[in-house]
Amino acid sequence: MNKEFFKDYSRVSPYERFGLVAKALARRDTLFVKRLVNACNTGRNQYARYLAAARECTLQVSLGMQVAAGRWETCNALMLSNLNPDHVEYYYTTFRHFPERVEKINAIVSVLEDVLVEWAIRGDGSDNSDLIERAHEYSEAMADFLFSEDSEMDGGYSSSASTVPDAIRDRLDCQVTCYILGQAREHVIASIGPLWLAFSSACQSVIGLDPEVMLEAFAPRATVDLVDEFRFELDALNPELDTDEDTESALRDLWQCSTS
Repeated sequence: MNKEFFKDYSRVSPYERFGLVAKALARRDTLFVKRLVNACNTGRNQYARYLAAARECTLQVSLGMQVAAGRWETCNALMLSNLNPDHVEYYYTTFRHFPERVEKINAIVSVLEDVLVEWAIRGDGSDNSDLIERAHEYSEAMADFLFSEDSEMDGGYSSSASTVPDAIRDRLDCQVTCYILGQAREHVIASIGPLWLAFSSACQSVIGLDPEVMLEAFAPRATVDLVDEFRFELDALNPELDTDEDTESALRDLWQCSTS
């Protein structure tokens, strides 16, 4: 049982009460929330303003994230049904932890992606000799990677196939799978990353609570799950370069106007 439950909370400030309630909501401690609310003899209106402002700031960010969450769930379901589970596991457990490998595969496979897109938009009867040449460049670059560099770079994929042709094909498919997963997740991060950094900065600088506490207390479950899912990529963002400054400023203004 929470030792804090037995303290006298009738004299805490409205802001302190808000912080305690938010943390209790985050850990689903309803008994403690009731005690804090029932002990609020003074400053009830100010405490309510803090609580409402925190909820509003969180929901402002959650709206944008929930759109990305829906798209990711759909995309993820479609991808996983068509991808080799072993390749997917390799991406999450190994591949993405080696930036040099990620960069190399992205550079190689993006050539093939550009060729396929260009081929699709050209009309019938077009001269595709340039695209065929670029496709050969992709094949040579991937073959060189698989036969030469792959054994030298950290985090290489070891195929379980028993024959040489099957092993090469398996390794090739694995690298393409990693590219597809990486690109899909980058699209999500491009959408939610700047919002998350703005929210984190506002939480820590003006609200005074960890963003995770705010999410657990006030955000829909889909938003919490999305942040958990993309924690690896979110932690790799640079706050100085990737933060949505307009959103951060709006959250600061909302908090200050709502609580002053």
